[in-house]
Amino acid sequence: MECLKGRAFAIVDVETSGTSATFNRVIEIGILRIEEGKCVEEYRTCLNPGRAISPWITSLTGITQEEVSAAPSFEDVLDEIERLLQGAVFVAHNARFDYAFIKNEFKRAGRGFRAKCLCTVRLSRAMNPRARKHDLSSIIDRYGFRCEARHRAFDDARVLWDLLQHFARTYGDRLGAEIEKLLKADTVPQLLGRKDLQDLPEGPGVYIFYGKGGEALYVGKSVNIKNRVLSHFSGDYRATKELLVARDVARIETRETAGELSALLLESSLIKSIHPYYNRQLVKRRELVIARLSRAGEYASITLERVPGIHPDEHREVLGVFRSLAQAKSFIDEAAREHALCKRVMGLEKTRGACFSAQLGICRGACEGKEDAGTYNERFQAAFDARRIAAWPFPGAIMIEERADDLERHSFVINDWCLLGDAKVDADGVEFRASAPEFDLDRYKIFARYLRDPANKKNIRRLPREEYERFLASQNEEAVIS
Repeated sequence: MECLKGRAFAIVDVETSGTSATFNRVIEIGILRIEEGKCVEEYRTCLNPGRAISPWITSLTGITQEEVSAAPSFEDVLDEIERLLQGAVFVAHNARFDYAFIKNEFKRAGRGFRAKCLCTVRLSRAMNPRARKHDLSSIIDRYGFRCEARHRAFDDARVLWDLLQHFARTYGDRLGAEIEKLLKADTVPQLLGRKDLQDLPEGPGVYIFYGKGGEALYVGKSVNIKNRVLSHFSGDYRATKELLVARDVARIETRETAGELSALLLESSLIKSIHPYYNRQLVKRRELVIARLSRAGEYASITLERVPGIHPDEHREVLGVFRSLAQAKSFIDEAAREHALCKRVMGLEKTRGACFSAQLGICRGACEGKEDAGTYNERFQAAFDARRIAAWPFPGAIMIEERADDLERHSFVINDWCLLGDAKVDADGVEFRASAPEFDLDRYKIFARYLRDPANKKNIRRLPREEYERFLASQNEEAVIS
């Protein structure tokens, strides 16, 4: 095991309530701490996600609602998990998945987490390139590993330790070389100079990566531009997109802002106006897909509709807003599984009689009229709570003001989730812009997150109607900024 010495490894596997690291939660975790080529500590526990887990998850993992309800929350065991991961290479199969969930759980608890990552899928491909499949089940079959409970976190993590030991015995120093290759930190991109990075501002704002032909590659934002840009080129685990960005960037443009809200709004605006190649998922499409409430007899259902935009007066009637029909159907499919809704009633299946989910025991019989409609409709409404446009929490317009210092301020007037105008004050004077009221999905998400954070309360004040009218009518600092 000489090739595994010199580094600490934390072999991690998580079971989750769904596939979204931002929306779903970890419900079980298994960790093996490896030091000097030996397993020195093992850890396993179910975790309470604070919500119901779907029958589909139970059927896949065997983890029941009773198990997670009696388990500690992630925050309860955070210190222990942090200790086990401290200073170790984060090892997981499809590491991006597990790492994203762990990082988001730390974030919810108010802590940061960063580690070098080693993906055992990539390692398996490097060590055995002739093998066709590198999923965990195929690895178990190929090498004859024992796994008592597939899709349970600790048992799956134990398989990865077996895999590392097998590679160490079989390949020796070659394994160590491949691990170092996968963990190797990247330095300054070949098309950039080190001075380009040293001179970056360290305050809030937006950065734009350009390619050697002058094309916009990527727009990002941060409360510390320099730290965020450097993280694109660090040895921390990155997605394929970030690797490609780091390879192609030839020039960096930065635009400093008064605060994080200003940076978020500027980032959203720039993505829609200059269409950076690697921000495709955020580029404004011509149409949105909205879900409206409909009925299938007594049972609540939905109708999907393509629309060019949403009028401010209409968004209260919408169950959910999606960027594409595929995204809408994917959410509805997951919501049906998690909340035991009938896919036939929801329009996802064109069958007669019982739907397929009813045959599996997931649907509770709405397709055959066996379930009480009131009970079903309550679960239906709960399923869309996360996608529903929230009620505006103020009786009228508000002003949000961010200050970089006494000379630089940026104010935004907002009503019913619509940006009505903004004013920027700096050493060059006042820049004032009035905006036509329109409901913008990206701005809505930005404003909703901002207003939920208690730390931002001090920057928000209600705006009387007469003051708002003066705001629109005036273009001088004294009238715009009070």
